[in-house]
Amino acid sequence: KQWYQRRVRAVLRDARTGYTDFMVQGDRLMRLLAEEALARLPGATPALLESPTGVYEGVVDDTPTEKLCVVSIVRSGDILLEAFRQLRPGLKVGKILIQRDENTPDKRAVLYYKKLPAD
Repeated sequence: KQWYQRRVRAVLRDARTGYTDFMVQGDRLMRLLAEEALARLPGATPALLESPTGVYEGVVDDTPTEKLCVVSIVRSGDILLEAFRQLRPGLKVGKILIQRDENTPDKRAVLYYKKLPAD
């Protein structure tokens, strides 16, 4: 794990962390997660890029934004949704609401609501 990820998690878990720092670091962690997810899309491929300081080994993603959809879990996923929207403006958004059924032995998830883009 990278040191900055450990730092973010440490601040979030520290009982002494105040509200503002918690919010800032929470947003930072969501941005890191969104960037990692986007870097793992099938269209993201390693590439050699020309830079002012020479060749850089990076990753490019040719997936058009209009072909992507992020699905938010209502009441828990909107902070991550905002990170995706900042990184890929114009991204399609879907919403689902799932909840455990506490009356079943395995407490299986039940889908209560689903709204996804038509395409």
